Amino acid sequence: MKFRNRRDIFECRRAGVASETSRGIIVAESPRLVMIERLRDGWFPDGYAIYRKANITEWRFHDSPDDPERLIQRRAGLTGHAPEVIPDLADFPAAVADFYRSGTLFSLEKERSVPGVLYLLKVLALSPRSFLAAELDADGRWIGPARFYFDAITAIGVGGGYIDFYARLFGSAAPAAVSK
Repeated sequence: MKFRNRRDIFECRRAGVASETSRGIIVAESPRLVMIERLRDGWFPDGYAIYRKANITEWRFHDSPDDPERLIQRRAGLTGHAPEVIPDLADFPAAVADFYRSGTLFSLEKERSVPGVLYLLKVLALSPRSFLAAELDADGRWIGPARFYFDAITAIGVGGGYIDFYARLFGSAAPAAVSK
């Protein structure tokens, strides 16, 4: 499945993974993954999400010239802005390896096994099937380390209000005590 890097609003469902519809503008894709600039509450850009294409069961673009969503998008100037650095989208291990090298704080979801939980992570070590990470909890404490398996990941988030807020308040570097 190839979506083409389009500038129209993209909506998708991931049946069996998440109950809500995801909404955004595609900024990059590979044969396995798609990266969208997320639109929260309808029209507000809020970071980026990376999904497995194999998990996308329904999708649509608001690309008809008379589609009201497309008209509002054009008037609002929402065209999809790629992040400064796009991680390697070959697969989730490649993207996480890029976050490890750059020290990026990112979010991870395992919606099939732990629905409704969002992890804010800093990668500490990589292995072929998993990675070790420190987690920034809701109280701003670094906890862990914990092991995360690549095949359990359903979504990765980069930037956006939630991640940026915690990074500003509590820093994006895991303390040395957690990284041991």
